[in-house]
Amino acid sequence: MPNRKTIFLVLVFCGLFGLAKSSLAVPSISGFSGTVVNESSITISGSGFQSKATAKPLLWADFAEGNTNPSSLGQITSWDIAESPVLDSSPSIDCHSSHCMTSGSQFWYSNGGNGMAMGINPAGLVGTYGQQMYINFWRRIDSHYASEIQTSQGPNVKWLRIWGNDTNPPHGYPDTYTSQVQCDGGNPIYTEMAGSWEVWPGSWILPTTTWKNEEYIYKYNSAVGQANGVFDIQMNQIMESTSTNWQSDSSSYPLTGQGDIDIQDEFSPETCGSDSSYMPQSPDAVWYDGIYIDDTWQRVMICDSSTWASRTHCEIQIPSAWSDNGTAASITATANQGSFPDGSTAYLYVVDSTNTTNASGYPIAFGSFGSGTAVPNSPTGLSVE
Repeated sequence: MPNRKTIFLVLVFCGLFGLAKSSLAVPSISGFSGTVVNESSITISGSGFQSKATAKPLLWADFAEGNTNPSSLGQITSWDIAESPVLDSSPSIDCHSSHCMTSGSQFWYSNGGNGMAMGINPAGLVGTYGQQMYINFWRRIDSHYASEIQTSQGPNVKWLRIWGNDTNPPHGYPDTYTSQVQCDGGNPIYTEMAGSWEVWPGSWILPTTTWKNEEYIYKYNSAVGQANGVFDIQMNQIMESTSTNWQSDSSSYPLTGQGDIDIQDEFSPETCGSDSSYMPQSPDAVWYDGIYIDDTWQRVMICDSSTWASRTHCEIQIPSAWSDNGTAASITATANQGSFPDGSTAYLYVVDSTNTTNASGYPIAFGSFGSGTAVPNSPTGLSVE
């Protein structure tokens, strides 16, 4: 008969094994209900979704209400930074969203001048050590603008800036930005006052006749001056740049927990071209749609492929309720059809806080009511002997 010490050790081992299994769990979708049409409510059931501190994203802006304000589907419903935004109520280009002409979705754009920016600065999140950030939006530039920024003497165009210090409003170093700077290798990703530096291949440049989806998966380093942050950039679901040793700050310019995220097309004269005073000229237009920002990598996506690895087109979904008790999980979200046409088949994916998702998607059809269960995905990364 085993003594009490043996029993205790067995219980401890089983408990640790259970924790290991839990930590290795990946999202698995077992059921779905709701009619998948734009702005309808859908519910996803399964396991391994993990708890989400706040179900709503920080921000969702699809301009469907005919103004420039972010939607009430997100936590933040007004921009903290809004420099020269214009609502294009009758765009001369094709819509990104297949429903935009009927639901009133618009585009934010800039036209010449010194550029435009829209941003948020939620206290205690942006510019905080170890904090995750996730940014997803659609952007398009016109052909005139594209030809200008790709010239050898073209301007320094900053597409995205993640500031780490707002104690000296409206911005303060350090800041991470992505830009189009021809003389610095084409497409640098840089943290000012910290030293991180990457260069993209030239293929990432935005097309002139189609919309492009941009995803930024970011995590600040864990402590001042540490090169252990994350910065992944995807364009149309293709990884263009990845780093797991990103340095977001330095001892001279530390993070303060008070920063902001700016989505922009700010430009300044290039200093190494043949014309250092060159600036873009009108008509130079940039359009935006479907801007999603959150303080976690957790998210719900609808994609065009039955496997995550082979996806080429995804649309972010807008959660309003999110729960996981360790055994069963559920998410309620507002459907974002994006540019998927009515009647098309697509696949649901849930992404957890480690940026891991179900490898095989749950099939749905736009315009159809879904209800039922599916066989859970086989677990990965687990070995039982």
